[in-house]
Amino acid sequence: MEFKGNNEDWILSDVHPQIITTENTNICHVFRHDTKEGIANAHLIAAAPELLEALQIAKKALDVELKKGGILSITNGEYNTIDQAINKALN
Repeated sequence: MEFKGNNEDWILSDVHPQIITTENTNICHVFRHDTKEGIANAHLIAAAPELLEALQIAKKALDVELKKGGILSITNGEYNTIDQAINKALN
């Protein structure tokens, strides 16, 4: 599956409490932007596309090693967590 959302870089606007793209497209409004928690949430949302891409790359590398019969230091539960996070982002 492929991400069907906006493929531009997402950033936290320094003018308005919102996540925007580098082309100034509004992604979402940030509530509670005046709190540490709100700012932390905003940074996580802004990083979401890169985090998804990194997780997909890691899963591909794990899948290659598993197909080769390699021994991995990851449990089935951890692997399933990766898979579930990717599916959550793409569905």
